[in-house]
Parts: sequence; structure tokens; C-alpha cells
Amino acid sequence: MNLDLKDPQTKAALTEVMVDLLKNNRELVNDIILEAIEDIGLAAAIQEGQSDELVDESEIFAILDSHEDTI
Repeated sequence: MNLDLKDPQTKAALTEVMVDLLKNNRELVNDIILEAIEDIGLAAAIQEGQSDELVDESEIFAILDSHEDTI
């Protein structure tokens, strides 16, 4: 079975499903959107990290150790 997204009946059915989902599962929709935003942020951080200069592991642990008492 193929769905043609240009077909008016298909569009109407998808619209009905989306409206129902938004009305009756608001928390689920919020969780999905939040997860997507977090994934976008993580991807951006990974890209930025790949373009930056590498840092020695001991420098990172020194910074973490110096802030250990604030956790």
C-alpha cells in the first residue's frame, strides 16, 4: 500500500491523527520535542568539538578535580 501525501484523503487522515495526538497526548508530544531539541544541541556540540583543538585528558581532569567540592 502506497500513501500519496498529495491525496486529499491522506492529508485529511494525517491531519486528524496529528490533531488527536496533540490533544490527547500533550506530554508525549512535549517529550518528543524536548528530546529532538536536546539531540540538535548535542549534534551542534559534537560538531563544535570536532573543529576545536584537542585538549590533553589530564587538563580536563584537573579542571574537574578543582570543581569537585562544588558538586
